Amino acid sequence: MLTINPVKAWGSLAMSLGLSLLAFGLGTQIPLQLSAAPLWLLYAVVTGTVAGGCWVIAHECGHHAFHPNRRVEAVVGFVLHSLLLVPYYTWQRSHAVHHANCNHLEGGETHVPPRSDAPMGRIVAGVSRLLGPELFGTLSLITHLLMGWPLYLLFGVAGGEDYGAPTSHFWNAGPFRNGVRPLFPDSFRRVMLVSNLGVLAMLLALGLASLQFSLARVLCVYALPYLVVNAWLVGYTWLQ
Repeated sequence: MLTINPVKAWGSLAMSLGLSLLAFGLGTQIPLQLSAAPLWLLYAVVTGTVAGGCWVIAHECGHHAFHPNRRVEAVVGFVLHSLLLVPYYTWQRSHAVHHANCNHLEGGETHVPPRSDAPMGRIVAGVSRLLGPELFGTLSLITHLLMGWPLYLLFGVAGGEDYGAPTSHFWNAGPFRNGVRPLFPDSFRRVMLVSNLGVLAMLLALGLASLQFSLARVLCVYALPYLVVNAWLVGYTWLQ
């Protein structure tokens, strides 16, 4: 039976969130100049890696492994994932499906390769033949690490074929409902909308910050580490 130590859990949250805020704060001091590009790259890698700790804690909340009080745990997971533009409750559902069908080539839910006779499978095979294995592999690595996560959330890219294509973590009606079985049943609509509100609140905050400090500043301070967080997430899930 899992034993949860709330003191250790809160300590881990304080460390990850505190270091992330410190790193993001330092990003506000880096000049928006081309000559500072190496510094921005270093900032993105360090801050994205540190902020990945917040993603992991939200992940533990999704597994009910952070706090014995489920309501407290849900609030922590919801806030952390919303800050990282992840719809918490719908992710929690699809992630449970992922674990229940891990590495299943049809019922799995992440990094599921398309069938060779499916339209997407034929497209992938054609592009691979056109580019060659080395170039295709390199481009696949880049696109998976940089764009794989948002494309999965928005359109179910690389999701399991049992759930249809496309699917979406933001809406569970047409055109995102055409699989053998629904990824998100109708009963899930209410918590899906709650998840969406969390993401929308964060997008609104980023929009207001852009008006206050400039879009370039927000893209550099927030979006660069965001891409690194996603790369870590996709990378270790892919290796699994």
